[in-house]
Amino acid sequence: WKFGKRDGYGTLSFPDQEMGKPKKVYSGWWKDDKKSGYGIQFFGPKDYYEGEWCGNQRSGWGRMYYSNGDIYEGQWLNDKPHGEGMLRQRTGTATRVTGREA
Repeated sequence: WKFGKRDGYGTLSFPDQEMGKPKKVYSGWWKDDKKSGYGIQFFGPKDYYEGEWCGNQRSGWGRMYYSNGDIYEGQWLNDKPHGEGMLRQRTGTATRVTGREA
């Protein structure tokens, strides 16, 4: 913490009523109370993103794991796939993605 705001490396967790223990939501770097730098965000039991953040948004290089088994690895901008990347589907198909919003 710095001046009452999250700053540096840390983990954000919330109570999980079903499991009776903390549920990890984000683990990584913070700057001025926003996700910034490298971190991992958990969206669900099998959906999570690991990669770069800027101002609470996925930005830079990152990898998104989806609950259906698909994985997108590549560039992000404004919290969306953007630029070059690769979508690997659980079926074994790999698709190269380029351009805006994969």
